[in-house]
Amino acid sequence: LNSNLFSVSTNETVVGKWHDGRIIYRKAISVGQLTNNGQTVKAHGIANLDRVIHMFGSARNTSLDSRYTIALPYSSPTNLSDNMGLTANSTNITIVHSTGKTAYSAVVILEYIKTS
Repeated sequence: LNSNLFSVSTNETVVGKWHDGRIIYRKAISVGQLTNNGQTVKAHGIANLDRVIHMFGSARNTSLDSRYTIALPYSSPTNLSDNMGLTANSTNITIVHSTGKTAYSAVVILEYIKTS
């Protein structure tokens, strides 16, 4: 097995090849505590980002002993205040969430290809 297949690091890691032969990378971004304004933006620090292939993560309520965790992205039909969206562009990742989520700390994992 490729040891990188199951590796998650804050350093850029090679995990495979895209259909056109370009390298696929993975990087974990520690977002930290969510803001109270409905979205939290964090620079990902990836140079020459072309396309994010897969993005996922989690937001954990750090004020609860239960370690209540929400998957990112998350959509709940019954508890709309728990819904969280996840987007990325050439410089930032953005977590869209309801206000009042400042107790949550998030980590996002990006898998991506570069322009060069």
